[in-house]
Amino acid sequence: MFKKLLLSIGVIGVVITPTISMGAKLNNDEDFYESRYCDAGTYIEKSEAINYDHKETTYLYNIASGVPAYTPASNLNNNCANVAGAVVVGYYDRFCENLMPNYTSYIKLGSKIIYKNQTATAVTSVMSSLYDLMDTNIGGVGTTFQGYQQGMSRYAQNCGYTYTSESTMNGSNIDIEKYRASVTAEKPVSIFLTAYSFYSKTVTANGTDTIYYNYSSVGHVVVGYGYYVETYYNSLNQIITTRTYLHVAGGQNGFQDCYLCLDGKSSIYSAVSATIQ
Repeated sequence: MFKKLLLSIGVIGVVITPTISMGAKLNNDEDFYESRYCDAGTYIEKSEAINYDHKETTYLYNIASGVPAYTPASNLNNNCANVAGAVVVGYYDRFCENLMPNYTSYIKLGSKIIYKNQTATAVTSVMSSLYDLMDTNIGGVGTTFQGYQQGMSRYAQNCGYTYTSESTMNGSNIDIEKYRASVTAEKPVSIFLTAYSFYSKTVTANGTDTIYYNYSSVGHVVVGYGYYVETYYNSLNQIITTRTYLHVAGGQNGFQDCYLCLDGKSSIYSAVSATIQ
């Protein structure tokens, strides 16, 4: 008999401030607290073990060019939402060239797109602008979902463009089909996390995969642009379980380009497919 051994995650903490939500619908209609995203805290290494006979890894669609791998600006505090917004801006600068005035966010080598790093003043300037436009650290630590949305809209408008977004959620979970439709359409997805896990490694031995990941209970924002799925089978070729990993710009030093673990290891407040045109 094959058994699935899962690590049980404890109570999830999130930074909240008594700010009345004027944007996204909250999980509880009577709840006047909106999650804030500040990216402050430490990681805890966790793991789970899965016993299986064989497995299949399916690499699904990624945005072909990827997205910029920006990290927090040294002169700004609690600015993970601003970093995520800058990643979206840097991506769309390919198509809307005035999003980063007097600067091109990428280099084109043949058909390949390579994004420049953020040493340029133009990138930190975008983060600073979004810091103000998103009302970061006003009324509490970090940025609210509504603040992010209004900041992105204002920034695009200031540059002569329009920012729109579409939810990729199904209740309190990300809708993987909507997410796939977004990245297939070359649209990055901003993901708002009240707790999250970044994949670290998998150790395989004696028919068991031990999956290691870095867990944090602090609110954070990442930008998704692809994913893959691992499917585990028993000896009768029956599916035991699956594990889904979103390919994201993690917005942190050491996690600029990484994978977000789903399947109960991350808690998603909202996720929106972003368009600037």
